[in-house]
Amino acid sequence: MKIVPFCTDRRGVTSIEYAILASLIAVVIISSVTLLGKGVSATFNSVDTAFTAATAPAAPIAPRPPTTID
Repeated sequence: MKIVPFCTDRRGVTSIEYAILASLIAVVIISSVTLLGKGVSATFNSVDTAFTAATAPAAPIAPRPPTTID
């Protein structure tokens, strides 16, 4: 077995380059989704809070005590 054919064979180089490129793209996608996800989550939480406050039942009105005429 000679070592020279392994050193001159370039068939695996392209697949390694594609693997590195795909991993870098995956890192960019994951980081952007994480950053955007936090902002979107905060927006949905504020909208939920606004809807909850708007649809909360009002405090019951206490009946007025009867008036007496002297």
